[in-house]
Amino acid sequence: MSTKTSQLPYESKVPPHSKDIERSIIGILLLESSCIPLYIKKLSRDFFYVTDNQVIYDAIQYLYDHNQNVDILTVTNRLRAENKLEDVGGAYNVVRYTNEVVSSAHMETWIVILHDYYLQREGIRIGYEMIKDCQQAADINMVLNAASSSISKSQENVYVNTERSMTHYLFNLAQERSRVSENGQIGIDTGYRSINKTISGWVNPDLIILAARPAQGKTAFMLNTIYNVLMQDIPVGVFSLEMSGEQLVNRLLSLDSGIRHTDIRHNNLTDDERRLLFKSETRLSKVPLFIDDTPSLNIRDLRSKATIMKRKYGIKMLCVDYLQLMSGIDKKANREGEISEISRGCKIIAKELDIPVIALSQLSRAVEARPDKIPQLSDLRESGSIEQDADAVIFLMRPDTYNIQEVEIDGQTIPSQGITLVKIAKNRHGSIKSVPMKFVGDTMKFIDY
Repeated sequence: MSTKTSQLPYESKVPPHSKDIERSIIGILLLESSCIPLYIKKLSRDFFYVTDNQVIYDAIQYLYDHNQNVDILTVTNRLRAENKLEDVGGAYNVVRYTNEVVSSAHMETWIVILHDYYLQREGIRIGYEMIKDCQQAADINMVLNAASSSISKSQENVYVNTERSMTHYLFNLAQERSRVSENGQIGIDTGYRSINKTISGWVNPDLIILAARPAQGKTAFMLNTIYNVLMQDIPVGVFSLEMSGEQLVNRLLSLDSGIRHTDIRHNNLTDDERRLLFKSETRLSKVPLFIDDTPSLNIRDLRSKATIMKRKYGIKMLCVDYLQLMSGIDKKANREGEISEISRGCKIIAKELDIPVIALSQLSRAVEARPDKIPQLSDLRESGSIEQDADAVIFLMRPDTYNIQEVEIDGQTIPSQGITLVKIAKNRHGSIKSVPMKFVGDTMKFIDY
């Protein structure tokens, strides 16, 4: 196994580094390509001390930058094409990087340590060069300025600038006002006038929590708004942990065709309905919807997959069904801490990808104990952090399911038959209010009241 290093001539002893951590990071990048979009921006060849690791990382970065798959074979082929494969110990040594990998759970910690070792080495290098230059300097201020510049450059390599000027934010706000003038709302059109008016559409980078008790229409409402967004030719990503992709598409076919979803599923169709279904299948085959129905996901996997989905398909909205079916990374945390980690992770995804994220959530049984059955923020199941992380919280309640005959909206009493109460309980962009919507159970369709 090759252990060549980039040791500098003035080094009397080996500079700070960790071969094990470097190999583990390279191994993760080779083995779990879904991690690359998350970590590539935090890495650089200069952060690696061992020359072999620098060379292999260069191959990984080249493949990623050229939108090619990254795995052992593609990296090996890239190294062979550059006549560098034997320099790093051959294909056998590349494979050994992945053999030593157990889990990517500590990747963030490893990268921090990698950064620290890099800065230590840079400090040693800059210090040595200062000593040498000061002994020979005609202009000491020039030497000190050069050292200061080198220190700043080393730090900038690690701490990528994320600050923005006032001009940046003023320009973005002017664009928002322009969109309001053109479209009537800042974000993506939800398809519902009452909701657009209240929350300004699905706004970047908001986390919207859609919550309800079972059988109140969470998934149906999510699919309705997905359908409305797709009809605007806007790409949407969906992570469905509860229902299969086939079940979701079956409901979308029902929404589009107007045929009962149970009739479509059981193929109980008339000739006219078959023609309608064929037209819907043709229409929906062209919409930019991308579904991942992996039944169990942790928040790290969701973040990686969502990043890839944005990069690959350009999604402008993401839906997750639903939070309580996900798991966190910290296995030592209790369930409340785990849900906090998940909700915070969803908000980070929204900000990193600059898209609205709609996450479905269950409510606690406390709703059932109240006479009016109206959900409250305190009912968000297992964590108060969901409320804290969310930019908007929307509750659904179907009075029919509780044998409630009438509901009161804005001081008016209306019959509750076929009505779903949509309660906007938190709204960072405006007021909180409740709006009624018509619900057609046969096709799971929501309509403005």
